[in-house]
Amino acid sequence: MGIKELTKKDTVKICIFYFSGTGNTAWSAHKLAEKLNAFNYQVKLVSCEHEMNIDSEINNCDMVGLAFPIHSSFAPLLFREFLKKLPECTNKPLIALTTAGYVAGDVLWYTLKPLENKGYIPRVFSNIIIGNNMHLPVLSPLRVTKPDRLPKKLEKAEKKIEKMASCIKEGTLHIEGIGPFGRLLGLVQRGIADNFESFAFKGFHSDEKCVQCGWCIKNCPNHSIEEDNEGVKFLDSCILCMRCYSFCPYHAIQMTDKTKNMRKYKRYTGPEGKRS
Repeated sequence: MGIKELTKKDTVKICIFYFSGTGNTAWSAHKLAEKLNAFNYQVKLVSCEHEMNIDSEINNCDMVGLAFPIHSSFAPLLFREFLKKLPECTNKPLIALTTAGYVAGDVLWYTLKPLENKGYIPRVFSNIIIGNNMHLPVLSPLRVTKPDRLPKKLEKAEKKIEKMASCIKEGTLHIEGIGPFGRLLGLVQRGIADNFESFAFKGFHSDEKCVQCGWCIKNCPNHSIEEDNEGVKFLDSCILCMRCYSFCPYHAIQMTDKTKNMRKYKRYTGPEGKRS
């Protein structure tokens, strides 16, 4: 069933699967659901971190939504693994958004185009620019977005999401990031990302402020943090979602001793000052 035919149904069911490290994508996915619900769509939000019957969720919806943050013009590894589990279907309309601090490029098209072979039909893809959540030595020199700048950015992002919802309602084909600039940006970032990250990322560790409260262990989306005799241990499976580093209640997580200087290496506070 095409997206225009769906608009004629009394009730259109949309399931939006999302991953959010520090809250930008969760905020965006909830805003999109809010605006689609206002159009009398029936929207269900599902975090890919939770246990679910993916086949059942897909079979019970008319349209599939996907939402994730950009990681160097890739989807986060955890979300890429989730996408592999999506079942085959027949002409299921696909909508998607990605969140970024500055620019997003072609990450949606690059990541989701293979799903066409499974029967998902791209309809509305939008890049939502909110805030930069990563400032680390060498790896990411740009400062995180300051809390006082977020309200204006969120206002612009909400207008973009409203446009996305209107495109979905009207059945308009709208794919962002596939122009020459978006493609070039994606190629350049993906070309250097893996090697540069392995060189520049020194891994996280906890410092003397750690009280072993367990927050980071409980909230790590990739189960990459464990407790040991010396406190907490950070495994090599870290996906750099920045959740533990940003939201540790005691600011005890560091990447090298340089990040102890919190005047320089400020933590991202998340949209509206909320955790994901």
